[in-house]
Amino acid sequence: MPRTWLAVVLAVACLGATRSPEGEARRLREALTALHPDWSQYIGAIRPAAGSAANIYLGLVERGGTDPRRLADAPTPGHAQRFDLLFFPAAAPEDGPWGQLLLDHEYFHARHLARAADLPLPGFGQAAADRHFREAMAWGYNLRRLRAGIYGDLPAARLAEVTARYREHRDAFRSFVRERDTEAWAYYARLLPSDDDAGPDEVAAVRSPSR
Repeated sequence: MPRTWLAVVLAVACLGATRSPEGEARRLREALTALHPDWSQYIGAIRPAAGSAANIYLGLVERGGTDPRRLADAPTPGHAQRFDLLFFPAAAPEDGPWGQLLLDHEYFHARHLARAADLPLPGFGQAAADRHFREAMAWGYNLRRLRAGIYGDLPAARLAEVTARYREHRDAFRSFVRERDTEAWAYYARLLPSDDDAGPDEVAAVRSPSR
């Protein structure tokens, strides 16, 4: 299955580095433990990425990878795989609900790529299609959990951003599918409903066993 890079590209630059890389890694481990105590089954090291980026905060890589922007470091899906979670300190977001949501986004990817979720993980023969499908699944998960109140209160602008990300990837993937098999979309539409249909009672199936 082709690799595709998975990183949270932010619409605007965030607060910048206010903690040491060691302090940021520790904070991320603590926050992820609070969200999903089982995270270490899917994520190995949490550490700073190589280089710098103003608009990318988090990204998964193969174990030992150094830059989530490099295709060579992109995670390879596989049963019981573990990945490293890298962060760019200069793009660290504010503490609180938004940071939780971004961390949860990468947790979803890690668990999905490790085939630990009861969700399909097909390969479409094109990296762009693979990425649109995986990102639509992850942003849809975030959107449903956000509307269910999992992250607490977020400004309307953040809800709009998550909705826009979901819609962008869902629509791109839908176009890809319909160009090749118009009937196949009926199956994927159940996994990727219209964002207007993603209500608070539709919390995604991927969650920690303890939650």
